[in-house]
Amino acid sequence: MTDFYIFGDSFGEEKRVGARRNLPGIYWYDVLRSLGQVHNYCLGCTGPIRNIKLLLEKKLKNTNIIFLSSIKYRIQFPFSKNIEHNEVFKEIHDTKKSPRTEVDYALEWQYEIDLIYTMFGDEIEMSTFLCILYLHFYALKNNCKILVFLCDREGSGGPLNGAFEYDSYVDENYFYFNTEHFNVHRKNIWHMSAEEFETGVVDQVIENNRVSHISDCNHKIMFNIISNFFKNTTLSETFHQNLYKGAEGEKQHTYIYE
Repeated sequence: MTDFYIFGDSFGEEKRVGARRNLPGIYWYDVLRSLGQVHNYCLGCTGPIRNIKLLLEKKLKNTNIIFLSSIKYRIQFPFSKNIEHNEVFKEIHDTKKSPRTEVDYALEWQYEIDLIYTMFGDEIEMSTFLCILYLHFYALKNNCKILVFLCDREGSGGPLNGAFEYDSYVDENYFYFNTEHFNVHRKNIWHMSAEEFETGVVDQVIENNRVSHISDCNHKIMFNIISNFFKNTTLSETFHQNLYKGAEGEKQHTYIYE
């Protein structure tokens, strides 16, 4: 039987929301089970560092891997009181203040936060690109077939219209190594999720009824992309846009977790 191993954040985390909590077979990682056995290690609010470490722990060889490359600033500091706070520490480093009351405790760790971002800031900024380089090496070394989805809101794809193909920091092409055995998908999944809304701004009421920040029709497209890469099918890879009016405001979005 074919095995699939999934590493990433809430775009792949297996959870149910609202009245749909017990409905199977709608979400891309559920449909994937029609192709083989799925081992899903996705966890919301985690970043590339955690997920690369987890991949190394599994010591996988001769198998299929799906890697969701999420927000680079999600670093699991030991003093963090909530996994959702991980990416907020970068804002504290930049602004020297807490963005909201529940993260005020982190100001007591300002020195440690600044130390990490001062010493390793360049590497953190480059971590999406470095992660892709390592995954390409891993695929070759361990005879694995790897599909990467970019899920960083600042990552490849630039603004919501997806006009750019390069990381703004390292100016390197994420897709240089794409072959039939290793592929970085060109559509940023974070941007796709926002583009379900006409305004590009997530409406929280609708978000509360989406699973993994994706509507059913785009869960199907996610599965199509995976099937095309691993099984050589020719299914549609065009994501659906403007499904909802969306909230008013600037063209940015965030997610509120359960």
